[in-house]
Amino acid sequence: MAADDDKTRHRERKRERHRGDDHYEGNLKQVNNPTYKEACGACHFVYQPELLPSGSWMKFLLTLRIILVKP
Repeated sequence: MAADDDKTRHRERKRERHRGDDHYEGNLKQVNNPTYKEACGACHFVYQPELLPSGSWMKFLLTLRIILVKP
């Protein structure tokens, strides 16, 4: 019985700690941008932009542009 109480308290602390955290499970926004869906979803699962910091996305997109525009 004590182990169950510990698990419950742990879950409650975890929920409280992540309250308002945009990266916490279940809080990722649905991708609604049609251009993004078409460009990225044609080859793979369309990942939510919140999964990476903006600097990482910029680096990724610049690298992708260099690869795609290469003569």
